[in-house]
Amino acid sequence: MTTRYQVQLTQDDDIKSAYELLLWDHSHIYFQDYSIAFQDIQEINISMCSMMQMLNILSIYMNYYVDINIITPKEEYAFQIMNHDTLLSFFKTVSSFPIPINDPLHILQLYTDMPDNYARTKYLDRHFKKWAQQYHLDNPRGKCIPTQFSFHKKS
Repeated sequence: MTTRYQVQLTQDDDIKSAYELLLWDHSHIYFQDYSIAFQDIQEINISMCSMMQMLNILSIYMNYYVDINIITPKEEYAFQIMNHDTLLSFFKTVSSFPIPINDPLHILQLYTDMPDNYARTKYLDRHFKKWAQQYHLDNPRGKCIPTQFSFHKKS
């Protein structure tokens, strides 16, 4: 079983992030001590998961994240992309190479058609449960992520 890493997908190696960085340039993807040449990638599989986020004591909502699996002749790398803002730019770079992309959920088209995160989330709220059953997606993945609460005593 391949370990799936939660990452921030970026081209800026100076960015501050709570997650490890998954960097890319015109020819390579970089993660930790790994350098993956685009020309060595045999296939990329795209999927999704959901995770619960606790907004407050009474409110829990779902966040949706894109999963990508990068397959090379020697290794498979699995990532959960924690940011959405650079996803299409990353796949624009990928598309300049003859890399098969397996995207049965049409996630890239969804991100193209619905660039607004709020509209996309509402769409996913309506459709993700059916997709999760059909494609065996994590719904939800992991434990509920608590939001930090601060309680103040009345004076």
